[in-house]
Amino acid sequence: MEPDRIIESRGLIIKEERVCSLKTHILKNTLVLENTSAFPGYFGKNIPDLAKPRSIFIALARSYDALFLGRKLQEVSKKMEHKCYGAFGTLKIHDGIIDCIRIKNLDCFENIPRIQQTFIDCGVELMRYRDINEEALIEINKCFLITPITEEIFKDQFEPDRYYIKINSVLDWEDFKKITTMVRNNIENSLFDAALGTVWTLDGPMEIIRVYDPKHDMAQLKRIHDRYETEVARWKMHFSHVH
Repeated sequence: MEPDRIIESRGLIIKEERVCSLKTHILKNTLVLENTSAFPGYFGKNIPDLAKPRSIFIALARSYDALFLGRKLQEVSKKMEHKCYGAFGTLKIHDGIIDCIRIKNLDCFENIPRIQQTFIDCGVELMRYRDINEEALIEINKCFLITPITEEIFKDQFEPDRYYIKINSVLDWEDFKKITTMVRNNIENSLFDAALGTVWTLDGPMEIIRVYDPKHDMAQLKRIHDRYETEVARWKMHFSHVH
């Protein structure tokens, strides 16, 4: 392994969080949702500044081609005076799916209408307002910039408290949720936040789990990795016997 190697690629992150409609600081009769979930793994003074938007999701009126949206995100980013990180994806709420653009690292809520208007000016149609306060399964197509720390653990170069652990199995979301519960029940310091993901590499898709770790505790990350591998193997063995 090359310790200083940086991997720049695209992939997918899947997570489940509560989202609610913003009622202010948006264009009239448009839908923008904010992530309102807690911060597992953050304590006391480590909690991020809640006066700033965390993740916001600009709801789109319809599905768009990935390359089209990628070019529009690039166009909007060039027009904005400050750097905000955009990605696109979907929110699954009950049986409905909302296509969206996810924006992170905004300086303040007042910037949202200008971003919306810039997307409209670029030919992107926005969804009309709906009152939503629900759990959503969020799938985000995003760019990864990560550095391998070990063969199984990678560090995010954009957000220093995020790490990715490699797993050797493909999991769907429901199985991942159940396995994560088993991991938390069998590990010290179970207050960690995990999301499921995939990163494209030259060898093909690499299955990953994203973990927040503000303390940068490599020993804990290795314990989480090893426990996931144990519980995934146990899960697969159980289902092989069932079927």
